Amino acid sequence: GGQMDVFIEPVEPTPHLYILGAGHVGRELGQLAPTVGFQVHVIDDREKFANRERFPNAVEVLATPLVEWVQSATIPPSAYIVVLTRGHRQDFDVLRALADRPFRYVGLIGSRAKVARLTDALLDAGVSADWLRTLHAPIGLDIGAVSPPEIAVAITAELIAVRRGRATTGQPVGQSLQWTAPRLR
Repeated sequence: GGQMDVFIEPVEPTPHLYILGAGHVGRELGQLAPTVGFQVHVIDDREKFANRERFPNAVEVLATPLVEWVQSATIPPSAYIVVLTRGHRQDFDVLRALADRPFRYVGLIGSRAKVARLTDALLDAGVSADWLRTLHAPIGLDIGAVSPPEIAVAITAELIAVRRGRATTGQPVGQSLQWTAPRLR
């Protein structure tokens, strides 16, 4: 004849973060994300950028063509993916290869103008508007970040917000987090 309170805390598996592009922002993100619990995988087609010296805390560092890797890799739906490639064409190709696959988070770095051009091109290439609505772009919380370390902080904050349920894919925390379709077919 008593009463007991039970507290149940769900345990989620360690989230995996795939950094596609190992430039300046990728390097900073690759150093910061493991400190907040992400298992980091780094993929870049340049060996001088994708190496253990630059990413000592990553669980995986690969120097391989990005699009080929995305097309052949088994990336779990629970994955967080950050697209930080070195050019618009590579961004387009990587996003097209990722398109219409479910992931916990996909984010793209770039200006609003770049994001608008890329999403228009992806729509023209047959990527669904529904999938594009889940894209976080421009990536990161709007904290006025300018330098690569600051941008990495903004991205990491957004990743934490998604992981902790403060923002879900397709439901941005702030106004700058998600692309809004300029036109739908």
